[in-house]
Amino acid sequence: MSHKQYLSEKKTTRMTITTSAALKDWIKRYVKSKQRESPLDKRYQSISSFCHETLEEVMKIYEKGKNLDDFQRLVNQDVRNFFDQLSTSVHLPILEDYAKPSKYFEIDYTKLMRILILSKQFYTKDMNPYDINSLYDSFDRIKDRYLELGITKSLEIQITPFRDSKHYHCVLEHVGLPKSGFPVNNIHIVHCKLLLLMMGFLGLKVENLVSSYNELYSRIEMVTTNLFFENKLLKKERLTLVKDNVKFLINFSRIIADDDFQLWMKLATSKSCIIDFKSEKAFNDWILTIENDIKDFNYDLSGKIKILKFFEKIHWIQLFEDVNSFYFEINVGLSNKAKEMLIKYLTENFKLEYDKNNYYISK
Repeated sequence: MSHKQYLSEKKTTRMTITTSAALKDWIKRYVKSKQRESPLDKRYQSISSFCHETLEEVMKIYEKGKNLDDFQRLVNQDVRNFFDQLSTSVHLPILEDYAKPSKYFEIDYTKLMRILILSKQFYTKDMNPYDINSLYDSFDRIKDRYLELGITKSLEIQITPFRDSKHYHCVLEHVGLPKSGFPVNNIHIVHCKLLLLMMGFLGLKVENLVSSYNELYSRIEMVTTNLFFENKLLKKERLTLVKDNVKFLINFSRIIADDDFQLWMKLATSKSCIIDFKSEKAFNDWILTIENDIKDFNYDLSGKIKILKFFEKIHWIQLFEDVNSFYFEINVGLSNKAKEMLIKYLTENFKLEYDKNNYYISK
């Protein structure tokens, strides 16, 4: 009796299947492209050879206990390799906590430029922007990777060509995958921010963003711009589009509706705002807490500079340094009461000198 593997290689039995014209055409195009890439590869010598090899490998996968659903989680190796060099494995509860204070922060796009360029090159490598089927194929490769990450339940796109125009209207829907035991709402917002960012760099302009972060749902409506069809990098123009897109997520309408500290963090980065205290007692309580922490955990800078840094961070002073001393200017707009508390505290605790609008403290 012939060995099972030997029988499978003889290819003496004919099998006829019925399929759609679209799938048949898809297989033909795929085999032809592989023949051009690897003319000596016997697996692509004919459609029959390709179907035989594919079916045999699929049956081997089934015998290992896999099923059709597992194919949704398969990722192209080049997709995996690309994403692996840009990502790392982090426990989701930790990532969720870190995402909370940073979800409305604008990213420094200049630092991301290399990643953005690599991503654009990767996404558009085999893409024909004038062929809608090619656009769907490129999107599917990326979609599979996001599904594998375990924080995305579904990622779908609908692409509709405009009449008498090369442009498209696109609707991207992202549904996050809820995890039992802890939320992933903040991760979902960060993920949405990255999608807006990347779509902009590819040349798509966001027209509307509908989102429900409690439901982990985002719907992004976009249209292509001329940048989408442009091979030149044109970094300045793409970054302008990126910033416009991200504005749909990072805006005060959303920030004010979120936790209080989200707004406070935004205000803290603006030099036009000054943080004040309700009373001198509140001021003294904060100073005492900071002094105690400096005494207990002073790892690097001296206590003097850390106290001055505190006043700089609440925008009371502008701090400078020379060889022998620290010196500062009191910010315009600081209330007289706050000035009195500041000068009183520094005079009582440091040797404070005044000269030509500047206050000096020796090192």
